[in-house]
Amino acid sequence: METPFNTKLATAKETGDLLPVWEEFVNTSFLLPVQTREEGDEESDFQVLLRPGPDGGPALLIAETPELLLGEGQTQIGTLRMSGGKVVQTMDPGMTLMIAVANFDQIFVAPKEQVQWLRDSIQPRE
Repeated sequence: METPFNTKLATAKETGDLLPVWEEFVNTSFLLPVQTREEGDEESDFQVLLRPGPDGGPALLIAETPELLLGEGQTQIGTLRMSGGKVVQTMDPGMTLMIAVANFDQIFVAPKEQVQWLRDSIQPRE
């Protein structure tokens, strides 16, 4: 599935310029893997599922389609939809962001420093 985000990412792999990727990312709608808790309001009582990142620390894996979030042996997963800008604004500091992209042979990894830079760049100016 070709989307504006993965088109920009493909171009960035050729040019090395990630700025257009991040400009597209902040407004792209992504899915986050979630697990609802056994008790509570089903619409708000959940936890976002994290996984180990490349550096061994916590990482959040997001994707534009739910099948890209499935782990080995999984056939379904709970998801929450959120814009890329909202994702980085609500992530814990120091967390790596991993983006599963259709038609790519690997997951795109944004290290925690890059996530912090993106978070700082989309904050309202004072």
